[in-house]
Amino acid sequence: MYRVGRRVKVSGVLIASILLAQAVPSFATEIHQFDIPAKPAIEAVNDFASQAHVQILVDANNVKGKQLRPVFGEYSTDAGLKLLLTDSGLKPQYIGDHSVALVTGGNLSAPMEAAEGKGEDPNEDSQRPQGEQRQSLWERFRVAQAGQTVPTEATSVAKENKEQALQKEPVALQEVVVTAQKRNERLLDVPVPVAVVDAGQLTDTGQVLLRDYYSSVPGLSAQPGINGSQALSIRGITTGADTSPTVGVTIDDVPFGASGGRSDGNFVPDIDPGDLAHIEVLRGPQGTLYGAGSMGGLIKYVTSNPTTSGFSGRIEGGYASVYNGAEPGFNVRASFNVPLSNTLAIRVSGFVRQDPGYIDNPTLDLKGVNEAQANGARLSALWTPSEELSVKVSALYQTYKANGLSEVDQAPGLGPLQHNYINGLGPTERTVQGYSANINYQLGPVLLTSVTGYSEYRLRAPFDFTPFFGQYTAGGVQGTSFKGFGVTGTGLFSFVDQKKTTQELRASGSFGKVVDWIVGGFYDHEYDGNVQVAEGINNTTGAQLGQLSYSHYPDIYQEYAGFVNLTFHLTDRLDVQVGGRESHNRTEEDSYGVGPEGLLIFGSDPFSPANEYESGNSFTYLASPSYKVTSNIFLYTRFASGYQPGAPNANVPGVPALKPSKTTNYEVGAKGSFLNDRLTLDASLFYIDWNDIQLNLLTANKVSYDYNGSGAKSEGIEFSAEARPIRGMSLSGWITYDDAVLTQAFPAGSTAYGVPGNRLPFTPHFSAYGTVEQQFPLWTDTVGFAGGTVSYIGSRVGPFQATPQVQNFPAYTKIDLRTGVKFDSWTASLYANNVTNKRGLLNGGLGYVEPNALIYITPRVIGLTLSREF
Repeated sequence: MYRVGRRVKVSGVLIASILLAQAVPSFATEIHQFDIPAKPAIEAVNDFASQAHVQILVDANNVKGKQLRPVFGEYSTDAGLKLLLTDSGLKPQYIGDHSVALVTGGNLSAPMEAAEGKGEDPNEDSQRPQGEQRQSLWERFRVAQAGQTVPTEATSVAKENKEQALQKEPVALQEVVVTAQKRNERLLDVPVPVAVVDAGQLTDTGQVLLRDYYSSVPGLSAQPGINGSQALSIRGITTGADTSPTVGVTIDDVPFGASGGRSDGNFVPDIDPGDLAHIEVLRGPQGTLYGAGSMGGLIKYVTSNPTTSGFSGRIEGGYASVYNGAEPGFNVRASFNVPLSNTLAIRVSGFVRQDPGYIDNPTLDLKGVNEAQANGARLSALWTPSEELSVKVSALYQTYKANGLSEVDQAPGLGPLQHNYINGLGPTERTVQGYSANINYQLGPVLLTSVTGYSEYRLRAPFDFTPFFGQYTAGGVQGTSFKGFGVTGTGLFSFVDQKKTTQELRASGSFGKVVDWIVGGFYDHEYDGNVQVAEGINNTTGAQLGQLSYSHYPDIYQEYAGFVNLTFHLTDRLDVQVGGRESHNRTEEDSYGVGPEGLLIFGSDPFSPANEYESGNSFTYLASPSYKVTSNIFLYTRFASGYQPGAPNANVPGVPALKPSKTTNYEVGAKGSFLNDRLTLDASLFYIDWNDIQLNLLTANKVSYDYNGSGAKSEGIEFSAEARPIRGMSLSGWITYDDAVLTQAFPAGSTAYGVPGNRLPFTPHFSAYGTVEQQFPLWTDTVGFAGGTVSYIGSRVGPFQATPQVQNFPAYTKIDLRTGVKFDSWTASLYANNVTNKRGLLNGGLGYVEPNALIYITPRVIGLTLSREF
């Protein structure tokens, strides 16, 4: 059929079938989830055939030496195949039921001549060299079929010379597709600094908590708190814990957690990565597309989608031992994709995990008191009744129960991994629920999208509050009838219930090739019921002696917003993106309390001030010119803003309401892919101006309230690189510098000390990260790998205090090692995290709830995971 030194006779019926296959058949409109990185053409074709459940015929000579485009995301078979074949010189021709041929330019004149016998030499076979036979169509068109290996010369040579190929031939880096701007785009084409975390690598190496892997992301900081809170910051935009969030969190584009409402926005869940596709971390303000609470950046959890391409799944088991651990840790994870029809598929996943404990309580003779159990499940369904409509619904449920706090006490007589908290004060329970419905409908040239979400976060956390109220628990409150319990033990029982409902409607499309547009509306309703109960506790037995106070702080936050985003394609290389978002928000706050300590704290018993609310409008904007020097070199500038909503201070009469806080980002960035996609570089230079910064302060009686500071800035540079210098080796790393400081002194009414030049909390000047992995052949179908990671976090300071003295957090370096084998669909990994057993300090000391408490990174962990995909 095709000429490769000779002509090949083919069936005229088959040629006619190819010529008649002009219309796209129904099977080619089926939607599938594709995950095909850039790779040699014959391998990419084989992967595509498997994932789309089609048979593909291709002439080996037409793809020899070629590398096809990557395909990530949901596409119809036809659309995905056309994307795969972009710039390859090939195009699909549908020739039968679930069969397609890849042809060159569609020129079939030569095959037709062969079919008609024109120019065909009937004695051609007799003229061939001895042993050479005429190739049939099925020999000329290599078959890439689901579940089969493509029998080509290329693959044969690869098997025979596997070791030499792995060692000598570098391969291109996988092209990464992200959804940072609410559409699928190449990472290299997005005018936003984005880091992508591989969820599979997190489970393979046992790093499933944010505190374990935050150091792998440039500019990201995480500070775990005493009661399950977790303060996040990006590029230094934070004044410490107990303020409304500066980093937004979404799960499949559904916002999670509080956006306003004071301090409870810092309850960020540790989503188990078992069923995540990846995690995207966007740096810099994202207020235009993502709204309140994303003034420093955004974390996007992207889950794996169901697909109708076929049944598949993954199972995993793991074991881990921690330094000073009492019991080993383990995990079991499983996920299954089940197609129910050509248009409907479901995905089910679940996990059970035990995180080993390493903190001891010698007073109570308890080992590993911070051991934790986590479990959860996720169910999602994808329905695509037509090429125009897709509906995805999902439900997620996870729990995390810790037997004690992961804190070290600096009290005299205690060792480096010990505390002496009162019995029963420390166990915490966190529950996360998330439900969502994502609907996409293609109405002509316009894509309509609805994203509906509902989430709940529940916390039950008793902790030792003796350092604050122990004297009153023992001796009573002067001027009242309460004379105390004769012991200092005090427990504070915290109950947090957050409920969040969001709805986003948006439309997107293009005006020819000139303008891409997105316009939408957003609604958010949040309820936060925070209850705190103080109890007198027997220091020895942990028995509850009586209630000291009961307080309730219910908050309601609502937001209405409209947004627009336009991208003007001024030339083939020059784009200008502009956007704006107008938001109206209202925070309603109430508080009341009873008990003798309520009198001490609030000045009356019972305490019930008037309900208060604060409302306002915020406008955020985006302007981002970008220029493509080549298809793989991208330059951009970015001017963007973000905001934190204001809030009343209902629990402290006389304190003015909290005003909104705003950031403005000025940035220049460059991204590029070089050396035939074996090297990628990403660099950005930024300056962030932060006005009316929000602080969380305490009255003399330890009542928390919010207050506006003045101004601050964060300026720095970020540089990252990824390379595949030789076959089987991958290198990546980054380095950042961030100068995040106050630019103005705190107002005179502030109870905290702050002057220009003071550093913002928890932000290192320098941080760096590097990782290397080498794959090597062992025997047939078995590949070994070994690698390591080094992360450096520079020195930081704690929250602002009433005096210039603040807590210092020294710099630390963490080293992780891993090795393992991949055999067929099996992978076994052996890892050692924090090999040198560093005590990297994350939180605690001055400004913390318990000044003697310190929270460190997890000590050395050695573990093993075994997984299989099918």
